Amino acid sequence: MNAADEQAQEQANVRCRSCRAYARVTDNYCMDCGFPLRGTPEEQRDFIEIRRGHEMEMDLLRSKIVAARNTLFVLGGFFLVYGLMTPAFKRADENTAAILVSNLSVALMFVLLGVWASTKPVASIVSGMVLYLLLQLINFLASPSAIFHGIILKIIIASFLVKGLRSAWTAEKLRKQYQL
Repeated sequence: MNAADEQAQEQANVRCRSCRAYARVTDNYCMDCGFPLRGTPEEQRDFIEIRRGHEMEMDLLRSKIVAARNTLFVLGGFFLVYGLMTPAFKRADENTAAILVSNLSVALMFVLLGVWASTKPVASIVSGMVLYLLLQLINFLASPSAIFHGIILKIIIASFLVKGLRSAWTAEKLRKQYQL
């Protein structure tokens, strides 16, 4: 498209005051965000205030999602450190190598889930929760008394993941509902 075509398109369109998308001059509402292009000043002001409220709510939800994402990274770091420290405290046998490899693999999975959480928070947090609970189940089956070791930390980790998941679901719903 040349400069003359772009200028003609801009003249045939207006910019939405809310989302800055182009809309046709004849449109009553912005097709992207629903802003009342031909509404009264009060309607337009109310729309912008409501949208700002939704954006503030999204910011709060994003902070909880970031906390859940960071929890995935912390879990990855924990398994990495534990996997690297295990050989130093156990005698060298074939079991030590398996513990090292399994902990490093789990650490990598949690780190990758943390990275994935920036684009797909719901799926990555659900996957992280399932992995975490599966590891706790395996640990319980191997040693039933181990479920109580670090129970407070386990509850804190689970609560961060649950809050992050709830926030991710809510954020996804708001994003779709209000085109944020």
